[in-house]
Amino acid sequence: MAVRIAVLMLMAGFAASIGQILVIRELLVIFYGNELSTGLILACWLLCTAAGSGLTGRVCRKKAPGFKVLFAGFALFCAALPATIVWIRAARAFWSIPPGELLSPGMMLAIGFCAAAPICFLSGALFALAWELRRAGAKGEERSISVYLAESLGAGAGGLVFYFILLPLYPSFAGSLSLIVFLLAGAMVAGAGLKYQGKVLCSLFLAAILIAACVLFGYSDWVDLLTRRLQWGKTFFKSRDTAYRNLVFLFNSGQFSLFSNGLWLFSSPDPQSAEPAAYLPLLEHPDPERVLVIGDYSPELLGEVASHPGIKSVDCVQPDAEATAFTAAVLHPSLMEMGGDRRVRVWRVDPRRFRGEAGIGYDVILLSAGEPVNAEMNRFYTVEFFARIKSLMNPGGLFSFGVPAAPDIIGPREAVLLKSLYATLREVFGRVLILPGENVRFIASQDGAGLAADPQVLIDRMLARRLDLRYVRDFYLLDLFNPIRLAYMESIIREGTPAKINRDFEPVCYLYGLGLWGAQLHPAAGRFLGFISGGAASSVLVGFGAFFLVLLSVLLAKGGPSSVVAFNTAVCGAVLIVIEVVLLLVYQIIEGSVYRQMALIISLFMAGLAAGSALAGTLRGRGVHRLFMIQIGLAAYLGALYLLFSVFRGSVLDNLGHASMLLLFSALAFLAGMFGGGQFSAAVACTEKAPGAGLYAADLIGASAGAVAGSLFFLPVLGIPKTLLTLGFGCLAAGATLLKNRTS
Repeated sequence: MAVRIAVLMLMAGFAASIGQILVIRELLVIFYGNELSTGLILACWLLCTAAGSGLTGRVCRKKAPGFKVLFAGFALFCAALPATIVWIRAARAFWSIPPGELLSPGMMLAIGFCAAAPICFLSGALFALAWELRRAGAKGEERSISVYLAESLGAGAGGLVFYFILLPLYPSFAGSLSLIVFLLAGAMVAGAGLKYQGKVLCSLFLAAILIAACVLFGYSDWVDLLTRRLQWGKTFFKSRDTAYRNLVFLFNSGQFSLFSNGLWLFSSPDPQSAEPAAYLPLLEHPDPERVLVIGDYSPELLGEVASHPGIKSVDCVQPDAEATAFTAAVLHPSLMEMGGDRRVRVWRVDPRRFRGEAGIGYDVILLSAGEPVNAEMNRFYTVEFFARIKSLMNPGGLFSFGVPAAPDIIGPREAVLLKSLYATLREVFGRVLILPGENVRFIASQDGAGLAADPQVLIDRMLARRLDLRYVRDFYLLDLFNPIRLAYMESIIREGTPAKINRDFEPVCYLYGLGLWGAQLHPAAGRFLGFISGGAASSVLVGFGAFFLVLLSVLLAKGGPSSVVAFNTAVCGAVLIVIEVVLLLVYQIIEGSVYRQMALIISLFMAGLAAGSALAGTLRGRGVHRLFMIQIGLAAYLGALYLLFSVFRGSVLDNLGHASMLLLFSALAFLAGMFGGGQFSAAVACTEKAPGAGLYAADLIGASAGAVAGSLFFLPVLGIPKTLLTLGFGCLAAGATLLKNRTS
């Protein structure tokens, strides 16, 4: 019996791990991919799992469950996975949300809970059911390790299978169907020789879902296309998942629009946007010859640059080869027009690692990377990235990018974002010119020379270069460089409180972007996010520190051993989920993509949970002593991460190759998981009065709180290194409460 339960929990963990990755990827596409949505997704996922575990545990303690309940719950869990993918893609149609429209935090919560509730509640319920069924076969600690270890092993294996097999071979929906076929077949084999009440009916139920999954798998491409049209509406044209992101083309009124993870990148044909983006910086330079274009450029932008007189070479940095092939397949005529131009070269390398040709720099560098509204895009707007750009320039070179804004009146949230971008540029470049418009354009000069604020200079250059443009004409330049408009932009930048400088591991720009985003959705959301973005780091530390100390005081005064152990379990869950987010975020900042590698890092974190659970019993001492040692070890691990990401970054991380970087972060995730698995097993051993399902729920509730607090407060306000130090002190403070019960 114990072996069969362990096999079922292994398969449940296997499916839950893959389901978590699939659901997060699908939700990020409709949630615009910002960090608020990431925190809300994780919070919904963990809270629903905690609810399933806690409520089912209470019911099972009153009435012992039978095997038919466990098998039926597993079958429902498997069926819920592909249904959840369909539901997420249909969410916009169900709530009548137009494609590309931003969602309010309340709508995010509603969709997130509706998407996570079925599979997460069932996942938590399966853990509680298996726990209670094992109660008759072994004593507390042994059964806890058996169930927890099996689920963790399955979760680790599921992520590895998804990364190496399902992700390269199948789209999301087809992959989920192939997964449940395998799992249901395994469940039927596991229950074949077992006698329990209602077995025939339960077996028929599993077989019916298995047959339905096999039939749907044959029509998976049709269902995938149908659900994409539900998600994007009648304008949906084509979709593709790459190693970096989900790409979607919409077609409306003769124009294609490309979206990356739900974020708009460019439209084509769109000469009205391409001309200013290309010609304003080119006209600012007295004699441009070599141009570098970075990011997701439109064919029109590339064509305008290449058609400028005197251009000898145009280098394009786009690491996502699948995205280029996908774009070329849709925009075939436009891209083929540039295919025969030998001056145009495409480099398949991350922009932050691009070094160009030895001894040859660029006169003009154009950045086309999307808005800095999330950490993925924020990496292109930091001091470190701008310093890399400056190193690629020739003397007198120019760097340019644009961000959307109101054309005439800049609101307070927009002003903070623009001020931060300006301050970050000024840390690196000698002079920065800001041009107003629907896209506020920043043009930075390497050495402070070469920038003209007089429109007549640009008009004379247009005439000298014999440019016949449709949109960038003399009247356009006279209006754009109107002294009143330039003075207004100058006042926006200079007045008020100075904005923070945006750095790789202190990503404030995307937080300012969140404040702007919130203000566009609802005044209350704008005020809340604006309060966060404007808050000093010391105020946040004092607030959270005071709350933590009050909570500790209450526990020390009134709490018994069970509540102290549950509190430490919740704290450990919160710390570990922030560590997981930090590892993914830092990997993305350094490597540029975590869309595919996320599966491997998460799976090794889950495998670490299993290893830690198995090794916890080898530590000397009784349960509370083991728990205290693990808390101290976790604090030391956080200190080691702080040293790696702050002190030794330049000597270690910046010199690693792609394979070595992935190996390092996978190992760090595995080690973090070991602390989590060991802590949970030691917590169960501390007291028999705390049911395993209750501790599991406490772990998940703490993790959900950590997901929100880490995404909204700690990481953007404190930065990554200070967040790690704060978490380390939190672990030590929580561990201190165990000293009261050192004789337990």
